[in-house]
Amino acid sequence: MNFIAENQKYKVYSLDESVYLKEKNTFENQNDYSKNDKFIAYHYGNPNNGIITDYYVIISGYGISVYDLKNGTEKHFFDGENNWWTNGVHQDEKDDYKSEFRFVSWNSEDKLRVFKMNILTEKLTELE
Repeated sequence: MNFIAENQKYKVYSLDESVYLKEKNTFENQNDYSKNDKFIAYHYGNPNNGIITDYYVIISGYGISVYDLKNGTEKHFFDGENNWWTNGVHQDEKDDYKSEFRFVSWNSEDKLRVFKMNILTEKLTELE
Protein backbone atom coordinates (compact mmCIF):
# COMPACT_ATOMS: atom_id res chain seq x y z
CA MET A 1 0.00 0.00 0.00
CA ASN A 2 1.39 3.38 -1.08
CA PHE A 3 -0.07 6.43 0.70
CA ILE A 4 -0.44 9.36 -1.69
CA ALA A 5 -2.35 12.13 0.12
CA GLU A 6 -4.43 12.75 3.21
CA ASN A 7 -6.60 15.46 4.74
CA GLN A 8 -9.10 15.60 7.61
CA LYS A 9 -11.77 13.73 5.64
CA TYR A 10 -9.97 11.45 3.16
CA LYS A 11 -6.95 9.25 2.67
CA VAL A 12 -5.77 8.42 -0.86
CA TYR A 13 -3.56 5.41 -1.52
CA SER A 14 -2.58 3.07 -4.29
CA LEU A 15 -2.21 -0.66 -4.63
CA ASP A 16 0.16 -0.93 -7.58
CA GLU A 17 -1.54 1.16 -10.31
CA SER A 18 -5.03 1.29 -8.77
CA VAL A 19 -5.83 4.40 -6.71
CA TYR A 20 -8.40 4.35 -3.89
CA LEU A 21 -10.17 6.95 -1.77
CA LYS A 22 -10.93 6.11 1.85
CA GLU A 23 -13.40 8.17 3.87
CA LYS A 24 -11.67 8.37 7.22
CA ASN A 25 -14.76 8.73 9.43
CA THR A 26 -16.23 5.45 8.15
CA PHE A 27 -13.45 3.03 8.99
CA GLU A 28 -11.56 2.23 12.17
CA ASN A 29 -8.45 0.88 10.44
CA GLN A 30 -7.09 3.68 8.26
CA ASN A 31 -4.04 1.76 7.04
CA ASP A 32 -5.58 -1.25 5.31
CA TYR A 33 -7.47 -1.78 2.09
CA SER A 34 -11.22 -2.20 2.51
CA LYS A 35 -13.70 -3.34 -0.13
CA ASN A 36 -15.66 -0.21 0.80
CA ASP A 37 -12.85 2.09 -0.35
CA LYS A 38 -13.71 3.84 -3.61
CA PHE A 39 -11.62 3.09 -6.69
CA ILE A 40 -10.92 6.50 -8.26
CA ALA A 41 -8.24 5.99 -10.93
CA TYR A 42 -6.01 3.60 -12.78
CA HIS A 43 -2.64 5.32 -12.93
CA TYR A 44 0.06 3.59 -14.98
CA GLY A 45 3.53 3.46 -13.46
CA ASN A 46 2.54 3.51 -9.79
CA PRO A 47 1.46 7.02 -8.73
CA ASN A 48 3.96 8.89 -6.60
CA ASN A 49 2.33 12.01 -5.15
CA GLY A 50 -0.99 13.79 -4.79
CA ILE A 51 -3.11 16.43 -3.14
CA ILE A 52 -6.68 16.57 -1.96
CA THR A 53 -8.51 19.86 -2.38
CA ASP A 54 -12.11 20.68 -1.47
CA TYR A 55 -13.09 19.71 -5.01
CA TYR A 56 -10.53 17.31 -6.46
CA VAL A 57 -7.99 14.59 -5.82
CA ILE A 58 -4.96 15.23 -8.06
CA ILE A 59 -2.43 12.43 -8.55
CA SER A 60 0.96 12.53 -10.26
CA GLY A 61 3.17 9.84 -11.75
CA TYR A 62 2.85 8.90 -15.40
CA GLY A 63 0.66 11.85 -16.32
CA ILE A 64 -1.87 13.48 -14.01
CA SER A 65 -5.14 11.95 -12.78
CA VAL A 66 -7.84 14.34 -11.57
CA TYR A 67 -10.77 12.87 -9.64
CA ASP A 68 -13.79 15.15 -9.14
CA LEU A 69 -15.05 14.58 -5.58
CA LYS A 70 -18.50 16.04 -6.29
CA ASN A 71 -19.26 14.23 -9.56
CA GLY A 72 -17.27 11.05 -8.93
CA THR A 73 -15.56 11.28 -12.33
CA GLU A 74 -11.90 10.93 -13.25
CA LYS A 75 -9.85 12.38 -16.10
CA HIS A 76 -6.28 11.57 -17.03
CA PHE A 77 -3.88 14.02 -18.69
CA PHE A 78 -0.49 13.69 -20.41
CA ASP A 79 -0.42 10.14 -21.64
CA GLY A 80 -0.56 8.55 -25.08
CA GLU A 81 1.34 10.71 -27.61
CA ASN A 82 1.91 13.44 -25.00
CA ASN A 83 3.32 11.26 -22.22
CA TRP A 84 4.92 12.96 -19.25
CA TRP A 85 6.30 11.67 -15.98
CA THR A 86 5.12 14.14 -13.38
CA ASN A 87 5.76 14.67 -9.68
CA GLY A 88 5.56 17.26 -6.95
CA VAL A 89 1.92 18.18 -7.45
CA HIS A 90 0.94 21.09 -5.19
CA GLN A 91 -1.03 24.33 -4.91
CA ASP A 92 0.54 27.74 -4.46
CA GLU A 93 -1.06 30.69 -2.66
CA LYS A 94 -1.31 32.41 -6.07
CA ASP A 95 -3.43 29.56 -7.50
CA ASP A 96 -7.20 29.55 -7.63
CA TYR A 97 -7.75 26.81 -5.03
CA LYS A 98 -10.94 25.69 -6.81
CA SER A 99 -9.35 24.92 -10.16
CA GLU A 100 -5.55 25.33 -10.35
CA PHE A 101 -2.54 23.31 -9.31
CA ARG A 102 1.15 23.00 -10.14
CA PHE A 103 3.45 20.08 -10.85
CA VAL A 104 7.03 19.35 -11.83
CA SER A 105 7.91 17.70 -15.14
CA TRP A 106 10.28 18.02 -18.10
CA ASN A 107 9.47 20.47 -20.87
CA SER A 108 10.00 19.94 -24.60
CA GLU A 109 13.71 20.90 -24.24
CA ASP A 110 14.08 18.14 -21.62
CA LYS A 111 14.53 20.63 -18.77
CA LEU A 112 12.88 20.11 -15.41
CA ARG A 113 10.24 22.83 -14.95
CA VAL A 114 7.17 23.76 -12.94
CA PHE A 115 3.85 23.82 -14.78
CA LYS A 116 0.51 25.31 -13.76
CA MET A 117 -2.73 23.72 -14.89
CA ASN A 118 -6.32 24.88 -14.76
CA ILE A 119 -8.58 21.85 -14.37
CA LEU A 120 -11.68 23.57 -15.76
CA THR A 121 -10.10 24.94 -18.95
CA GLU A 122 -7.33 22.30 -19.21
CA LYS A 123 -4.92 25.18 -19.89
CA LEU A 124 -1.28 24.36 -19.17
CA THR A 125 1.31 27.07 -18.52
CA GLU A 126 5.05 26.56 -18.11
CA LEU A 127 6.23 28.84 -15.30
CA GLU A 128 9.49 30.78 -15.39
